[in-house]
Amino acid sequence: ESQERMACAVADGDVEEFMGYAAEENLEATVIAEVTAEPRMRMAWNGVAIVDLSREFLNSNGAPKHQVAHVCARSVWQPSWAGTTLAERMTSLVTDLNVASNKGLSERFDSTIGAATVLMPFGGKTQLTPSSAMVAKFPVDGETTTASAMAWGFNPYLMEADQFAGAYLSVVESIAKLVAAGFEHKRAYLSFQEYFERLRTEAERWGKPMAAVLGALMAQVDLDAGAIGGKDSMSGSFEDEAGELNVPPTLISFAVAVGKAARAVSPEFKGLTHRVVRIAPATYGQDYRPDAQQLLAAFDAVEALTATGDALAVSTPGYGCGAESLFKMCVGNQIGIELAEDVDVESLFTPLYGSFIVELAEDAELPEVADGVVVEPLGTTVEGYVIDTGSEVIELSELQEAWESGIEGVFAYRSAGEAAEVETIDFRAKDIHVYGGAKIARPRVVIPVFPGNNCEYDSVRAFRAAGAEADTFVINNLTPEAVAESTHELARRIRASQIVMIPGGFSGGDEPDGSA
Repeated sequence: ESQERMACAVADGDVEEFMGYAAEENLEATVIAEVTAEPRMRMAWNGVAIVDLSREFLNSNGAPKHQVAHVCARSVWQPSWAGTTLAERMTSLVTDLNVASNKGLSERFDSTIGAATVLMPFGGKTQLTPSSAMVAKFPVDGETTTASAMAWGFNPYLMEADQFAGAYLSVVESIAKLVAAGFEHKRAYLSFQEYFERLRTEAERWGKPMAAVLGALMAQVDLDAGAIGGKDSMSGSFEDEAGELNVPPTLISFAVAVGKAARAVSPEFKGLTHRVVRIAPATYGQDYRPDAQQLLAAFDAVEALTATGDALAVSTPGYGCGAESLFKMCVGNQIGIELAEDVDVESLFTPLYGSFIVELAEDAELPEVADGVVVEPLGTTVEGYVIDTGSEVIELSELQEAWESGIEGVFAYRSAGEAAEVETIDFRAKDIHVYGGAKIARPRVVIPVFPGNNCEYDSVRAFRAAGAEADTFVINNLTPEAVAESTHELARRIRASQIVMIPGGFSGGDEPDGSA
């Protein structure tokens, strides 16, 4: 249950070296057990055996437990956005609280902490198109081309109607978002966040997490992606039974993968007169689950395009279907789209989990796709900021305003920026001094790293780029002796430096009082 503690299995010959690395990073590390061939767990205290249990007993959790679960009949979620014209339906869609811009909420958190961000949370010149995934390089001393990515999948309405399909599609959506961001599905691992109403002893309530776990397990088997972590809670009921409020059945899938930063793709349209295609499994069930083999083949097709750089922008539809994806792809650079003549507009409002909308480079060649994968033209990007169906033209500037206004009354983000005056600084030649051939002293910078600090590597990189010599120094507070030693060493390094820089974060665990 704790984020601060981890258990590591280390080869016997590596223990001493491992403990040394932990001490360097000011991490408490203790050898607590030894793996044995005999299937028993033994614990001793002061030389006296106090626990001696068989592995078989532990596997049973001590005693058999039984609970009757009743999985109720599944129903089908039917998304609906009011209106008779496409413009009316799009307005209804973009003002839906699940689709409306959440930039004001998102920017209450510092999502750009550190200098390793690869994909900004919102892309394009307007910084409005939400990214499919978090992508950042690993925080290391020096330069790396390796990045980690994380995406999530969950539709509460779908989960409420059908826990099995809802959980299955949570997994599909999370992995599809990774693929859309330029990562490979074969390298994905999952972590589940589960949250259900208080189960008590009611069979129908127990049936909901049972169906959800089975759906998530089926998705893992079908897509060959294992869940290696997660957290569950069965206490999402509030007030008394007469007026009880229950959370919807919840299984959120988080997918993570490692890949090359250069392959990262953001979803906003990049240029004009580019072809836009949809790549999707051909077969979907009534519960919106795609055929697993066709889905994997669709993943392969998109990955082939991102590997060669032929995919300039990729989005994968979720709750708001293809219509939401297309709209958000347009707003980042205020580029419109002219839909192909034979596009079924209704398909833009149909859940197609595991499908992809791809903007192709001018000279891109579509990869060969397996049977069961559909590649169809959706349209062409155009200069006019519109969605043009041939029979109806939707002005996206008006749609964008409705979208941005959705929750702005609660989480504002535009007014302050628009009201501020921007001062332009004119750097002329007189401001720049060149010392031809002269040797300039390089100031030394010491960066103490207290428990809870972060961005020390970014700080070092910035100082070095500016011409300084910078080094980090981890403050060790594991023992009183280590504190004294670190204090003396820090004082010595400060005397040998011209600059002391304390990086950001929760220095000293924010004890005793915030940043004091």
